[in-house]
Amino acid sequence: MVKEPVHFTRKLKDTTFTLGQPLQLLCTYSGSPRVSVAWTKDGKPIWASYQYNVRTTNSSCVLEILNSDRPAAGGTYACAISNGAGSDKCHARVSLEHKTAPSFTRRPPESLVDSEGKTVKIEARVSGSQPLNVTWYKDNNEICSCHNYEMSFVNNLAILCLKNSSKSQSGVYTCSASNEAGKASCLVSVTISGMSASHQIC
Repeated sequence: MVKEPVHFTRKLKDTTFTLGQPLQLLCTYSGSPRVSVAWTKDGKPIWASYQYNVRTTNSSCVLEILNSDRPAAGGTYACAISNGAGSDKCHARVSLEHKTAPSFTRRPPESLVDSEGKTVKIEARVSGSQPLNVTWYKDNNEICSCHNYEMSFVNNLAILCLKNSSKSQSGVYTCSASNEAGKASCLVSVTISGMSASHQIC
């Protein structure tokens, strides 16, 4: 019986990963059975261990990198296959992308007091790696844009406006910012009274 030389049908591709995120390399192959598979990193052999999980099926080779929370996970990985009738090899460069968790470079005051009917504006400036997602909460309930609230997030400045404010909008407001690297939040207590307040916003 003539053996079909083994060859890759899908080779490894260069990839960029974020520190701490799951990292998996996959390639597929075709050819007669009894295929030998060998992985290397930066030219040195690697095996299944506390750092790597190696899986091989009848048509694929998978390498899970378990220490992706360390910069040492980056490097050049190669997979070599052979079955006696032929051999093939592919490689990929794995680069580390440095992501910065969100942080507030400007927070709103801890408390705001204003009178009914005014527009109350809460502002917070956020730094961190993009994409950044910002969500506002009132008393731990997520706020959606509607006739009472208006939200924007432009140039890292998060703004929540309480339009035509009323006493029912009094409460604790939370600005939550998140990205792939982490999350951060800040709080402000808002009191809307029926009398004129000495401190006005907007």
